[in-house]
Amino acid sequence: MTSPNTIVEIADRSFAERVVQSEMPVLLAFCADGCSTSQKLLALLANAAPRCGGFLTIARASLAESPGLAARFGVVSAPSLLLLRGGTVCYQFVGELSRGELDELLTRARADNPAIGKPNNRPSDGTDFNNVKFITGGLVAWPYPLQA
Repeated sequence: MTSPNTIVEIADRSFAERVVQSEMPVLLAFCADGCSTSQKLLALLANAAPRCGGFLTIARASLAESPGLAARFGVVSAPSLLLLRGGTVCYQFVGELSRGELDELLTRARADNPAIGKPNNRPSDGTDFNNVKFITGGLVAWPYPLQA
C-alpha cells in the first residue's frame, strides 16, 4: 500500500485499480516531462500530500506515458488537474494553479467527502457533477460556496 504522504503514479493499466476502485476521491494531475508549470504543480501537490491522508489520494499521470488515459478525459495540455470519484470527473482545472487555489480545492474536497465523517454538503438542487465542461485556467462545476 502507498503511503498517504506520497504522490501515487497512475498509468493506463493501473487506472481502474487505483482510481475507479478507490474508496477515496483521487486528485489526478496530468503532467508533461520538461514542463515547468507541471513541475511547479507537482511540487505543490507533494507539499499538500501529507495533509490529505484519510480523505483524498493525490496521483499523477504522464501525458507521454498514458495517452489512453489522457484521451479518455480529453486532456490535451499540461498541467491538468482532475478530482475523480469512482473514476468520474467532479472538478477539472487546467493550467497554473496557485497554492491558495489548491488549498481551496482541498478544503472543498474534504467538506464534500462523507467518508471522513463530515456532512455531505452537496446541494439538493439536482446539480449534475458528471457534466463537467473543459475550461482553461479555472475551476468548473463548483456549484456551492465554501461554508464558514
